[in-house]
Amino acid sequence: TEITETLSAEAVILRAMNAVMQEAGYVQKTGNNDFHGYRYATEADVLDRLRPAMVKHGLILIPSVQQVSSIDQYGNTTVSVHYTLAHVSGAVWPQPIVAAGCGSDRSKSGVGDKGLYKALTGANKYMLFKLFQIETGDDPEQSQGDRDREAADRTARQFYLESGKIAISKAETSTNIS
Repeated sequence: TEITETLSAEAVILRAMNAVMQEAGYVQKTGNNDFHGYRYATEADVLDRLRPAMVKHGLILIPSVQQVSSIDQYGNTTVSVHYTLAHVSGAVWPQPIVAAGCGSDRSKSGVGDKGLYKALTGANKYMLFKLFQIETGDDPEQSQGDRDREAADRTARQFYLESGKIAISKAETSTNIS
């Protein structure tokens, strides 16, 4: 008697997401905003960390722009993007993942044409950060207190990942095949 496990579409995707989260838990901030004086993780940083793990575990995100605003008086453009989350097995998450973005391309010479692209980049980057609960950080040479907090955060994250595995396993069904 052979036992075959049949998983729901949600369970297939949740298992793959969990595997991606285990591999891609941290993104270094390499971008620098000189004008406002802060560091940030770029979309390229996030994709560099996430894409290999997503491909390895069969996850696919398909974006579809749903709404684009007119440029406002401050030069801002906003977008709403719906993402279809799918797995190479054919499983598809039942609801779209919705992300919003805002981009501005205003300078002394007027409003440029890059606001839409900045809005799309922001929507994509922050959707990925939130969907996969990606951490960011600054300089790897941190204080001992910073390292202790990060160790505690890693322990807590591992606890939640293990809890997620338990929740996923409860969403599965098994079928006996004679």
